[in-house]
Amino acid sequence: MSVVAINMMNAFTIEKLRDNAISNEQILEGLEKQQMENWKENDPTLNLDDLVTLYQDDKNTLESALTQGYSVKFLTFNGLKSLLKFRFHKIEGEDYQLCDSGIMYLNLSKEDQHILEQMLSINWHIQTNTNDSSINVLLK
Repeated sequence: MSVVAINMMNAFTIEKLRDNAISNEQILEGLEKQQMENWKENDPTLNLDDLVTLYQDDKNTLESALTQGYSVKFLTFNGLKSLLKFRFHKIEGEDYQLCDSGIMYLNLSKEDQHILEQMLSINWHIQTNTNDSSINVLLK
């Protein structure tokens, strides 16, 4: 299944909203009605500008990203760490180790591995460790 590609900032915003228990339906409704003030209560640093622009420019892409999943157009190393934190609640040093070319020894369920693989931009790949059930996410 092909998914839409969104920029890294939109991915962060979506995952932060989800982490604050705001559903996909609430995100779309809030953007449609321009009622997003209360979203910043849990995270005052939340910047909604890119998400509002995406909604205004291409509501279908945003809706697809929310309901069908998305990939990030270009994911940086720090962006990967942030997505792991926002989406999967994985913390550097506790849940995975850093290496020169990415991260190692990340444990995710098969479903979450699939979601992460879908989210990664083309500059990343997943490598399964044969000695345990962990994965490495490495730059190509």
